[in-house]
Parts: sequence; structure tokens; C-alpha cells
Amino acid sequence: LMTGDIGNNQFAYRLPGVLGGALLSLFLYLLARFLFRRRSVAVIVSVFVLAGGMFFANSRIAMNDIYVAMFIVAAFAVFVPLWLGRWRRSWQVVGGMLLVGVLLGLALASKWVGLYALGAVALLILLRSSLGRFVALVLMILMTGLLGYLAITPNPAVVNPQINYPFVGLMLLLTTLLAAAMVLRPVRFTMDELRLLVAGPLVLGLP
Repeated sequence: LMTGDIGNNQFAYRLPGVLGGALLSLFLYLLARFLFRRRSVAVIVSVFVLAGGMFFANSRIAMNDIYVAMFIVAAFAVFVPLWLGRWRRSWQVVGGMLLVGVLLGLALASKWVGLYALGAVALLILLRSSLGRFVALVLMILMTGLLGYLAITPNPAVVNPQINYPFVGLMLLLTTLLAAAMVLRPVRFTMDELRLLVAGPLVLGLP
């Protein structure tokens, strides 16, 4: 295998991060515009990003943090109008969800923390329906049990293992809040959900 050294060009590997920081400001403007419906709020958010030292530094240190932030914010800038029902045409919904998937995939490819954004989008989608809420609650209970067990189980291979009780408390709090929200703000089952509840176990039970 032959390789060639083309040199160490600092400008070349810092420029994409600078462009990513500028695009992040644009996507935050769009996200704030969709959330608050006020141009002044969106402009203020965008200006704060441009003037923020953290964004300025991360856009110029040639690391992948700015890319994952940019792709996550861009994904939510597309997802929010879909979730709020402002884009209702079929081509907008299909195209928007495909674009959200691509952007979240790019965020995940940039850094593993993109997985949290993917989980947040999935949770928001599940919360729109009664069946989805029950699925989300079951998943939260399973995650609390599994991740909580890993958090408080000492690692025998580590001399001074850290036991993460605050994480267990946070997971229990989030699961409790989800259950309380389901009780206080119930959502009725649709006929399609009832059919799925009946037909789903039957299909899974077929040999």
C-alpha cells in the first residue's frame, strides 16, 4: 500500500469547523423561529451563538464537537415543525423525516453523543400517541433497571470504582415524571392503535 504526504495544512482542516459554526448559528435561528414564532427571539439566539466564546473556540480547534452540534441542531430544526404539525403535506412529512434521519446519522457518525439526540427524537414521536407512551414507559423502566444496575455495580477490575447513584436517581425521576404525565394528561387510544394491540400479539404468536 502506497501513501503520499501532502503536508500539514492547518487552514484546510480548520475551515470546515468554521463553516460548521456559522451553519450552527443559522440552524439555531431557524429552530428558535419555529419554537417561539418571533423573529426577535431567533435573532437574539443567533447573535448569542456568534458572540459566544465556546462556539467560537470549538469552531476553530479542528475537532468533531462542532459537527455533532451542528447536525443535531439542524435535525431538530427540521423535526420541530413536523412535530408541531406545521408541515402537514405528505411530501413534507416524508421528506422531512428522511432528512431528520440523515442529519441524525451524520451526528452519530461525528460522535457517539448523537445517539442521545436520536433517542430524544424517538421519545418525542412515541409521546404523540397513547400506545407510544406505554412503549416509552416500558422502555424507560427497562433502561432504568439495566443502566441503573450497571451504574451502582462496582467493577471488580477497577481499584476504586465509581458508583453513580445520581444517575440512578435521575433515571427514576424521569421514569416517574413520564408515568405521572401519562396519568395527568391522558391520550385516548385510536382505532388503529387498538387494532395493533389486538393483531400484534396474534401475528407474533403465529408459528
